[in-house]
Amino acid sequence: MYKFKITIDKTKVTGTNTNFVYLFSELCSSIPAGFWTHVTDTTGLDIRFFDTDGVTELKREVVLYTVGGTVEAHVQIPSLSTAADKEIWCQYGGPTVANSTAVWSDIRAKSVLHFQNLTDSSPNGYNASNNGADSTTGKIENAYSFVNANSDYMTVPNSSAINYATGVSVSFWIKFNTIPAAYRSPVAQYPQGGDGWTFDIHPNDGGKWNYFYLKKSATIVLANDSVTTLATGVWYYYTGTYDPVSGYANFYLNGVNKATSTQQVGLDVSSTNLINIGRRPDATTGYVDAVIDEVKVYSTPLNADQIATEYANQNAPATFSTASAETEVTTTYKFKITVDKTKVTGTNTNFVYMFKKTASIPAGFWAHVKDPAGLDIRFYDTDGSTELKRELVTFDVATQTVEAWVQIPSLGTATDKEIWCKYNGSTAANDTTIWTDVNATAIYHLQDAANASVGGVNLTVSGATQVGTGKINKAYSFNGSSDYMTATKVVHSGQYTIAVWAYLTGSAPFDYKMVTADATGYSFLFAFTETDPLTVYKGTGWGIARYAGSWQGTYSGDTYASQKDSWHRVIATYDGDKFRIYVDGVLKNTSASWTIPACSSNLTVGEYASQFWVGGTLDELNYYSDAKSGDWIATEYANQNAPSTFSTASNEQQVSKEATLIMWVPGI
Repeated sequence: MYKFKITIDKTKVTGTNTNFVYLFSELCSSIPAGFWTHVTDTTGLDIRFFDTDGVTELKREVVLYTVGGTVEAHVQIPSLSTAADKEIWCQYGGPTVANSTAVWSDIRAKSVLHFQNLTDSSPNGYNASNNGADSTTGKIENAYSFVNANSDYMTVPNSSAINYATGVSVSFWIKFNTIPAAYRSPVAQYPQGGDGWTFDIHPNDGGKWNYFYLKKSATIVLANDSVTTLATGVWYYYTGTYDPVSGYANFYLNGVNKATSTQQVGLDVSSTNLINIGRRPDATTGYVDAVIDEVKVYSTPLNADQIATEYANQNAPATFSTASAETEVTTTYKFKITVDKTKVTGTNTNFVYMFKKTASIPAGFWAHVKDPAGLDIRFYDTDGSTELKRELVTFDVATQTVEAWVQIPSLGTATDKEIWCKYNGSTAANDTTIWTDVNATAIYHLQDAANASVGGVNLTVSGATQVGTGKINKAYSFNGSSDYMTATKVVHSGQYTIAVWAYLTGSAPFDYKMVTADATGYSFLFAFTETDPLTVYKGTGWGIARYAGSWQGTYSGDTYASQKDSWHRVIATYDGDKFRIYVDGVLKNTSASWTIPACSSNLTVGEYASQFWVGGTLDELNYYSDAKSGDWIATEYANQNAPSTFSTASNEQQVSKEATLIMWVPGI
């Protein structure tokens, strides 16, 4: 992973700008040559930007990246002013992050057309529809050329839905191929005689050269520049604003306020007309002969500081900001995880701790993990050097999702337990002995149907649907009538433990909501029952039972009303003598002594005998070949049910750093 620092020259900034959208392109001064070879994603989505602290990620949109030397990204900087140069970081060669439309919605942009294509970059989906204009080189990468003689134009379908009650701003770049002899309208939502706004060029209309014009019914607001003489082949930056509170419209050319209207407070120019580019919406007038780029429409009046600073950035990116030399990021980071002793029950050996996102995880964790799959996330014992076995199930920086399971050699109530999470270094493969060490025969996280433990007894899904809202992370939903899963050769010998997170749905009455069943040989059934019509469990609630000549088992006694529509961790154990049933870490019941034979047979999840089905969602289904203790079960529940109180994370620490300066070429 690599990075370089971008320094924005305070002398190029006007005033103070909040949430300023900075243009980063290949024209920025001194971009390191290594940038073009070390970006790993073909669309540039591993190009990420961070604030001065190097930790706080900035919202950004990457519009374009090519290895040959073009890049266009728009980065939202929280504050930009004349008080000091602003430093941000560009980081690449690591995990990718999707574009954020909030770059634009935060500043009330309603349609943003970069013209790399016709797609609107705002979240509103106001894409352009092209009628004859040709793609060409623009001011900022690509643009579109409009020919008057061909009546070229674009419309923005559905743009009549934009509400301008709080104000309006429109900006774009334009380069004239010919200076019009009569009025022309490069961007407009106003037809002749109608309502809306328009930019007009009128070189022969009473001295009105350039103006931003707004009209609602009989009320007109006009900001007119009657001084500037336009030339062909020159890029101009047009901006028009109207503030209904102050009542003034302003026309800016190249970041400079050229005209202010007379006062007209409270005008709302929301219109049923569509935005047109290259002409007016009346479809017969105002066609331009020009190249147009970077059209943006806002439902707020931009201020003069923002407009001037935006022009300085887009017009001369080489002087607006400079880039440092490239640094190879070999820094590793860590933070301490403290398990609260008051959340632990008894003493647990080789306890498998669940690590997932909580509020205390430092923000830098999401910025500094470098492997897209998170395999550089590693865990160490209290001494900081003894590595702990772990399974990394999922990591997604875009959604800030992480799920890992870590084997802690000893966890008790005497003292808080401290371990370390380290990342941004070398990767390590998952270690399945994290599960075989604790006698796991099948561990189904239900991120997919795979078994995380040794043995490879994967599930086969029949109808069940994966959902993203499980107890831990993803889970599987069962429809209560036909959905199920199967697995082969799950061994049940002298002892075993079955555990699941269950979210039951549906109304009563019912017979059995079957979680898991072994229908071959000496059957066992693990279910919730309201009536127990087969007298399998000899009671109601959650039940575990095994058949060996007759049914023997135990039940929890819970009512369905207390269990439905909420998550519960249900665990059944058999220690070679008695069954025990636990709900949410609490022992609910114990059976009489009963000896059952071992078996190795097929397993079903979600149904039994094609007549008893589970309706709801299941997550984290685990099988062990031993009977877990009440201490383990209570501690596991505390960890998985409330991870934010079970453990807390310290601040991030930088472990080590080896920086390599890479040669750079100025002025790329």
